[in-house]
Amino acid sequence: MRRDWRRACRRAERSTARNTSGRLADQPARHRRARHHVPGPDGGFAALLLVVDRPLAAVHDVLRQAADAGFTVPTYGGAEPSPVCGTRSGADWAGGGELRPIGGALPEDTRWLTCDFHAMGPGYSQGYRGLSLNLVVGTGGQPYLSHLYLEERRVPGAEVPKLFAAVPTIPASADELDPPRYPAALPGPGQRLAKRFAPDEEAYRVLDGSHLVGPEFPSTCATGGFHAVLRLDSATIDEYDDMARTAAFRQMSRADADPDQTFRFGDSTATYRAYNAPGGGYLVLVAVSRPPGPTFLLLSRCND
Repeated sequence: MRRDWRRACRRAERSTARNTSGRLADQPARHRRARHHVPGPDGGFAALLLVVDRPLAAVHDVLRQAADAGFTVPTYGGAEPSPVCGTRSGADWAGGGELRPIGGALPEDTRWLTCDFHAMGPGYSQGYRGLSLNLVVGTGGQPYLSHLYLEERRVPGAEVPKLFAAVPTIPASADELDPPRYPAALPGPGQRLAKRFAPDEEAYRVLDGSHLVGPEFPSTCATGGFHAVLRLDSATIDEYDDMARTAAFRQMSRADADPDQTFRFGDSTATYRAYNAPGGGYLVLVAVSRPPGPTFLLLSRCND
């Protein structure tokens, strides 16, 4: 059975508004809470969720749904897929200490739980649907990392590998890593945004008339980056566009970037803007509004 992932994300978002937990399927779940999702310009979606209970159970649910939706894992050259989840004992979530595959109960010295998963699925002519999952949960709150990031993209005209393996399962152990305590405060107007994940020379700020709806999350780009979701009360995507491009690409004007695009998805309107520069990575802003509710902005930066 195929699932409409965008519809499932909307269900999770509505659950959050009722101050309950949400999931990417039909039944309620206790282990994660959707902060925001945005549709992509190609009909896909991006969803940044906070993990509030049982991280492995959250990943297990997503993998099961991916299998139900017809996704499979490419096995380039016939190699076995890499393990989905692992633990680290070092101080750095990005590479501190040896990455140990999950094999049951978590080791006692676990400080970080990370999961990465990529799959391909049917349902798109002359190409495929690509699904990516990235989870990072730590035991400490500096920085606060207890996120699950999901992204589905339609990839047109790309060669699809001919060798595939089934979506793996992972043990949903009763001995799970407890998510960290939620931070007492988030950066406010005028303060640095994603300070831990952005280069020192790129000073992103929270603008007046907006606020973060959850802690920022580092991207999986090799040289760093971040995702941040903001609620726009009186601030606009144009103001964030000017601020972010000034911080990231001082040499770049809007005429040099991909033109902005507006899309309708049911009763939601999404404005999508993407910028890139040779050797300078990319910057994506997506603002989503659904009257009579507020506008939310997903700001994504990849330094690659």
